[in-house]
Amino acid sequence: MENNKPRLRISWVGLALALFLLIYGIAGITKFASPNLVSVEAVIEEIETSGTGRRKSHTVYATYTYEDKTYTGVKLDYYATGMKVGDTMEIKIDPDKPGKMVTQSGFLSVALGVFLGAKAIRKAKPDEESDTY
Repeated sequence: MENNKPRLRISWVGLALALFLLIYGIAGITKFASPNLVSVEAVIEEIETSGTGRRKSHTVYATYTYEDKTYTGVKLDYYATGMKVGDTMEIKIDPDKPGKMVTQSGFLSVALGVFLGAKAIRKAKPDEESDTY
């Protein structure tokens, strides 16, 4: 008797990657929400552009002051369309390591983890032959 009910098909590599991204993202969000972080105002001092077309990338450097010490050329790990030299923005820093900013990168990792997890576990058609069940 043949079973025509759909079964789950699992990509174990995709599931492992999804789990890693979820853990990494949640850790990043937790760190960014830490009450120990301090908000400071930074000024964009330089935007380097390399590549062309779809391979174009931007590296942003900022300057900020914390406890009467100025930190220059601190690399931001993101670029947003519309950023320009001289713009000010609020960033968060760890008072124990004030020369390095803390970013809110966890949200993208969580979103990617959820997407990959959903793609890794899907219903297989009853006629699909696979040993990945």
